[in-house]
Amino acid sequence: LKDILPFLIPSENNPSYLYTRNDAIREAIHMGSYSIPFICHIFQVNPNGIALSIIFCTILFFVSELLRLSDIRFPIISQITEAAATGEERWEFALSPVFFALSIAISLTLFSPEIGYTAIAILTLGDGTARFVGKKWGRHTIPHNRVKKIEGTIAGIAVASVASIIFTSPLNAVTVST
Repeated sequence: LKDILPFLIPSENNPSYLYTRNDAIREAIHMGSYSIPFICHIFQVNPNGIALSIIFCTILFFVSELLRLSDIRFPIISQITEAAATGEERWEFALSPVFFALSIAISLTLFSPEIGYTAIAILTLGDGTARFVGKKWGRHTIPHNRVKKIEGTIAGIAVASVASIIFTSPLNAVTVST
């Protein structure tokens, strides 16, 4: 019960808000995914091929999660999942990585490079930065969401804006990052 309560009743003094090794690994994966649109843009790599690779890896991850819930370890993927899992993902199906990967694959295939790459930059670097800064240095909560911090949100918007400028105009980057 002691492990479940922090997720039900968030508070400033709650130890679950400490930045852990799992958080760092999770954010490294999250923010490292910015390399996908960057590589596609700079080296003119076919985004459809990358999206297909992402979908294949997502299917492997899905199978690995089903096996993990049955106490069967899938080589490499289970180790990465255990190292990056936070909160209830440690004992439940980790669905967030599936949505994350599919969001990137959809952005690569359904939208123009300008829109898709910008969306991925915001998702990877903006969201990753917001979570990192909010958990590590956030002191002021957002009124409608006590878990999120104003400092993290501002940092996420700033980093997403800068990261998006490579794919779109500065005005568009700032506008869509907010």
